[in-house]
Amino acid sequence: MVWAPCQARAAALPNVLVNQPALDNTARDSQQETTLALGAGNTIYSAYVDSGSWDNVPGGANDHFIGLSMSPDGGTNWIDLGTLPDTIRGDGMNPVLVHGA
Repeated sequence: MVWAPCQARAAALPNVLVNQPALDNTARDSQQETTLALGAGNTIYSAYVDSGSWDNVPGGANDHFIGLSMSPDGGTNWIDLGTLPDTIRGDGMNPVLVHGA
């Protein structure tokens, strides 16, 4: 069965932020290209391109472009986990999450 989008279903779903915009290091504040992974129990992880963590200075203090968040309760509440760990190359676009069984 294919479910077509409809206004009634969309209105029933809450629009919950997975990130905390107050933690962005710059005036940039867009998040996009979201990926989700189901963890153990009711845990959900979300990774996304987070422009608020990029200072646009190669080799600068904020060479991160990926944000990570976690929901312990099936998506009702989210905790912004910040950026990925530091690496020599920083991180880029198109995040992917995988959960091993």
